[in-house]
Amino acid sequence: MIADENIRWSPWFIGIMERGGWTWWGDLEQALAEKSPHFTTEIVYFDPPTEHWGTYNLDSHDATTGVRQVDCQVKGVSTSPPLAAAG
Repeated sequence: MIADENIRWSPWFIGIMERGGWTWWGDLEQALAEKSPHFTTEIVYFDPPTEHWGTYNLDSHDATTGVRQVDCQVKGVSTSPPLAAAG
């Protein structure tokens, strides 16, 4: 189904499914359970293909528009995601 070139899947969906989504979907009840073996603390950031880039309807809008800034530290690492220019 994902290989069907007539369907445009979001790169986020493909990334999730390639990183174990099929496995946890097959055992969804366990995947959602507390202390599930499917749980990970890894956060994967990537640049989506250009056809999934955001566009802005005002000149004053940019990649930070609507992004909630979180100013806290977890084990010395900022929890705020890095901001990338969209284009």
